[in-house]
Amino acid sequence: RSNKQEVVLPLMSEKILAGLGIAFCGPKLLLSFFKPNICAHIDHVSFEKYYSIITTITLIPLSLYYIFIAKGEGRVLWDWSPHYYWYNTMRFLSLITSTQALIHPSPAENDSNQIKGITRICRHPLFLGCAFFGLGGIFCKVTTCDAMMMIGIFLFSMIGAIHQDFRQRSYHPRRYYYSQTSLIPFVAILQGRNSLKCALSEMNKSAILVCIII
Repeated sequence: RSNKQEVVLPLMSEKILAGLGIAFCGPKLLLSFFKPNICAHIDHVSFEKYYSIITTITLIPLSLYYIFIAKGEGRVLWDWSPHYYWYNTMRFLSLITSTQALIHPSPAENDSNQIKGITRICRHPLFLGCAFFGLGGIFCKVTTCDAMMMIGIFLFSMIGAIHQDFRQRSYHPRRYYYSQTSLIPFVAILQGRNSLKCALSEMNKSAILVCIII
């Protein structure tokens, strides 16, 4: 009987985690897709407020359930623990990118033409930070629940960045920051449309120091 429970419980964890993941992703994708229609009836500020509330009430249970219950549950898919240095590297890049994104948000997110710091490297740095976090999670001992969460974070971040880029281009097709930044990191710099030297000089050094200490 105890053996049967050991088999059933991880499967239940997978189902609950999948359900919470759908509850988080589904409304966000639908709201983003139908944003023009919704904003025809309510103002932009109200939309962002409702969007943030829905994000919060769906993200909190998903995160708590994974951290305290589902983490490590399910069948072991692979064990890349010997490559743990990749885990640390990806998590460090995630921390650096995310903190810099909060200091210099994407011009596509804050509806401005200001290009500074990390946005010279990537047009959607906050999504990139989340993608690094998810990608780092696969470089360890990974179970089915771990894979669902980490690969889900990575895919959601990539889809979110592409969708936001497409949506903003449809609203503001001639915004000049498109010609000076890139969706894929470093492409604009490699093509000579922006400067890595300027990007590094404009990044917040105190935030980088805190990330290194952490």
